[in-house]
Amino acid sequence: MNQNRAARASDPSVGMANGSGSPISEKKVASSGGMTRPSRAQTTFSP
Repeated sequence: MNQNRAARASDPSVGMANGSGSPISEKKVASSGGMTRPSRAQTTFSP
């Protein structure tokens, strides 16, 4: 499962689709690029 999540986080397009309901995916996507949804990532993971 971890490998699948990592692969999904690598793909911005897939991360947007699957990361919608997965906070872990969104966090990884934001860490990887953050170009997918910066507003969403910042809102969910506000420091």
